Amino acid sequence: MAGGKASSLGVLLNAGLPVPGGFVVRLAALKECLNACGDRELFERAARAEASGDSDRAAQLGRLAAVRLRQIPLPVSLVDALEEAHRQLLSRPLLAGQPQRAPGLLVLRSSALGEDGDVFSHAGQYDSLLNLRGLDA
Repeated sequence: MAGGKASSLGVLLNAGLPVPGGFVVRLAALKECLNACGDRELFERAARAEASGDSDRAAQLGRLAAVRLRQIPLPVSLVDALEEAHRQLLSRPLLAGQPQRAPGLLVLRSSALGEDGDVFSHAGQYDSLLNLRGLDA
């Protein structure tokens, strides 16, 4: 599963339209991290609060979950997959049919499943980080 923005880019790509290169860190990777940290209940409570419409509680638990998530070391299998995806991304042109990309600068866009659906809109609540260099950024 992927968030709405990644899914929409996939539709455009499959239609033959020019889409900047990229890769998606899927829901399975988050689940792997949550299982590794042993604190999955906190994340599940935050998701339940969001689903119930209790935005204050969801925000409170979401902040706690974000702090906890930043403390979790990434599983080696995920680090390996990110390094390979990063290497492949930088080896391709920015857009199909264009010259090779200049090495270096990347954009990281966080997203979520259902972030802009019929019931909820979370526009502007996730991060976009620009001009990142290298995988450690």
